[in-house]
Amino acid sequence: MATKHLHTDFLALAILTFFFSCKSSDPVREEASNFAKVNDTSSIDDIPHTTFSIHDSKDIHTRSTYKLPNGDSIIIENGYPRGGDLDSTGVPFYVDDHNRSFGCGVIWSRITNLGKATITLYMSFPGEDIIFPEVPDSYCRLYIMPDTMSEKKIRRYNYGLTGFKSFLDAHYDEKSRKEIKIDAGHTEYFLVGILMHAQQNGATRTGLTATGKQLHYWIEVGGEGRVEFDCGEIIL
Repeated sequence: MATKHLHTDFLALAILTFFFSCKSSDPVREEASNFAKVNDTSSIDDIPHTTFSIHDSKDIHTRSTYKLPNGDSIIIENGYPRGGDLDSTGVPFYVDDHNRSFGCGVIWSRITNLGKATITLYMSFPGEDIIFPEVPDSYCRLYIMPDTMSEKKIRRYNYGLTGFKSFLDAHYDEKSRKEIKIDAGHTEYFLVGILMHAQQNGATRTGLTATGKQLHYWIEVGGEGRVEFDCGEIIL
């Protein structure tokens, strides 16, 4: 799918203002959960072979520990979105075949395996619009990116994501999938590319959560509209 010619209008400017309110001065927020969640995350420091080292709240939006059905636990953390020009081209928008303008961004999530055996995450995101019922004429698209993510890329522009435009041109209407294996005491990252079309200003926040073996992903727009969907499972 080819990208149509770009246009800049008031809506496009509003998208940028809305989408790239990327950080907050709030401390790390512990995700609320009605499921088997361990509230004390300090045990991560006691794992001898963990690759986890970033504790700075300015990089982490949410951090939660979840109990798995086999009694082991995982920590899921979600960062803040970053965005700007599309693939450092100076173009801040993506325009689809219906001439709809989207602000573009990227966000990371990180999973730490506190158990004693390898686990595998299977994830799939829909290749279609995600509608925010509470916010008129606002919708987004989310894609699990094939790029690798590591702690070294935390400080890089857009977390080191490259080729986002070419990815969208080729896979705009397709589901995106990823399989992630995490050894005991280790951490793995993944990146999510975001296309956002919104009619109001405010921050965009997203995150991965878990219920038992099931994985869920949520996205919130402007502090009002929030949508959550099932996105995969954990194989023990």
